[in-house]
Amino acid sequence: MKEFFENLWKDYVLSAIVTVIAGVLITVFYRYALDIVCVVLGIAAIIMGIFSIIRYIRYPMALNRFSLLMGLIFCAIGIYIVVKPSMLINIVAVVFGILILFHGIVDVQQTVALKRAGYRYWPLALVFSILTLAAGIVFIVLPKDVIQSITLVLGITLIVEGAMDLWTAIKVKKING
Repeated sequence: MKEFFENLWKDYVLSAIVTVIAGVLITVFYRYALDIVCVVLGIAAIIMGIFSIIRYIRYPMALNRFSLLMGLIFCAIGIYIVVKPSMLINIVAVVFGILILFHGIVDVQQTVALKRAGYRYWPLALVFSILTLAAGIVFIVLPKDVIQSITLVLGITLIVEGAMDLWTAIKVKKING
């Protein structure tokens, strides 16, 4: 049983160290981290496309009539993402921006309903609604900057999380001997 907990402690420490390293890499290279992720996703799409094309060539009469079309589409999308990874990042940010903007509009409508219902703190709800609208607009207008900022915050969060886990593991080890 002691060996089990010793291995568990080693895994926990290793996980904490990997988390800190990932956080440092993301924080230092936050401008490129998402591009790298997009390139990896693009390569995965290309590989999926190639497998679909191969499946079609090997079994053309099978039920996978659309394998060639899907393979070509996946390859085209993958190549586009690899060539222009920032485009995918911008699309994701703009979609999130639109969702946040719609949420802000709903919040404004709810704030108006709160005011009509005589809710005393409706101005506070209005402030938060306006902040939500502003966040949606910022996502839409400055998608790359917003995503890079979020990536930087993610990197810092991983560093802090990993350091806290490492500190906790060391303290537990000292207590338990």
